[in-house]
This record gives sequence, structure tokens and C-alpha cells, in this order.
Amino acid sequence: PPISGLNSSRVFFLWTMEDAVRLRENLPKTSTIGIIGAGILGVEAAVDLANQGKRVILFDREDRVLPLHLAGEPERRYRQFLQTKGIQFRPGVSVSALVERDHRMDISTSAGETVSVDAVWVMAGVAPNVGLAKSAGLACGRGILVDSYLTTSDPDILACGNCVEIEGHS
Repeated sequence: PPISGLNSSRVFFLWTMEDAVRLRENLPKTSTIGIIGAGILGVEAAVDLANQGKRVILFDREDRVLPLHLAGEPERRYRQFLQTKGIQFRPGVSVSALVERDHRMDISTSAGETVSVDAVWVMAGVAPNVGLAKSAGLACGRGILVDSYLTTSDPDILACGNCVEIEGHS
């Protein structure tokens, strides 16, 4: 995502095995972690970190958790589950800048707040490649459009995972 400060040594991505090793090596040095992105990877990381006793603050520019996958009551329940884990969720809040200060990271947000954490994990910025689905004639938005049964615009084709978007809930 277009955020200044992404090149800091306290900002982590998870693209390669080397990234995973770097995350793991840094974990003992952190107690508070900011995660950018409340999609599948961000939520999974948040729950894993909370289970390890870390304080987690989860940011997403969308107004709900797992925005491509959940809406309504299921999303509300999952948000409650995150709260039981002690995860702070900041819905509808974009991260505008990251600044390293005194071995910490300051996260500046669109809500005008600054949150200080030990590290930032970026789990956002990946968009599904829907080219094949479009060329097959399937309806697509940000992802392959599916209904609550994971049926695409072709009733003989189901889709699931990071490539889908529940119709009406982009």
C-alpha cells in the first residue's frame, strides 16, 4: 500500500520464506504489534500473535474485518471473537505514515491518531487476480463475485478463498 515509512527495519512483510524467518527472529523483541490489513492473512496473524500474549492492533481501511469474506451477523460475531482475544480492531482507518522513533514505530492514521508499537506487520495490498475468471465470463468486482453458498455467476462454478467477494459486500 502507498504508505510512507514502509522501508523501516521495524516493518515486516510476509512474501517469502526469508520474510517468515525475519518475522520469527524479531518476535521475541516485540510486545505490541500493529497489523495493517484485516483480511485473511492479517486476521490469522493477529489471532496467532494474541495467542502468544502479544498486544495486537489491527487496522483496515474497510469498515469491517475480513471485508471480502464476511458481512452482517457473521462479521459481527467474528469481530467479537477478536475482542475476546484482546485484539483491538480499528475499522475504517487507513494508515497514512509509519515513523521509527526510539526503537518503536509510530503509526499515523486517517483518524488523526498516532499509535506507538514495537513492530508493524503489513498484511495488505494484495488484490486477487481475476483475469481468468473474467475471461471465463464470471462476474467480478474486486474479487470473483459469489453468493453465500460460494456460487459464482455461473451456477456450475463455485469459488472460495482470497479470490472471492461476497456479492453486495465489497
